[in-house]
Amino acid sequence: MNICLLTETQSGCYKWRGAIPAKYLSQRGHRVQILSNQTQYEAPDVLVLYRAHFPQAVKVVEWCQKNNIRIVFDTDDALDLVPPENLNYKAVQSRLPLYETLLRSADAVTTTTEALASHLRRWNPNVTVIPNSIDPDEWTCRPRNGEARVGWTGSPTHRSEEH
Repeated sequence: MNICLLTETQSGCYKWRGAIPAKYLSQRGHRVQILSNQTQYEAPDVLVLYRAHFPQAVKVVEWCQKNNIRIVFDTDDALDLVPPENLNYKAVQSRLPLYETLLRSADAVTTTTEALASHLRRWNPNVTVIPNSIDPDEWTCRPRNGEARVGWTGSPTHRSEEH
């Protein structure tokens, strides 16, 4: 299968939601094109759009629909629920129409959790949960020394959600 990813390539979301799955899809024999870093493309069987970053995505979706190319929209955010105190609130408000168009237009939507999937089903009933991935080639486990270790990661845009 020929799969194209329309995505930015400089974020953690790209790595966990795009690059790692693309690596393993390629290893399984699929052709994966990343549309943000090539100049020539072969028409795909499936186009995967990541997040609502590209205003021109609406034209790409229309082209895909005319050419019977399946569309998957992947999102790990409920942009309509971003609170005003969030650092990205104003930017998110300008992207809501695109976000909702992509949700409605996609043949399938993928997201990170069942709670988010339930929320997204108001726009599209075909939502599937694909948890964030890790690349086992990049991780090795050190033997435990008996001490408890706690890890945490997050984004400054989610400070109000910390408890």
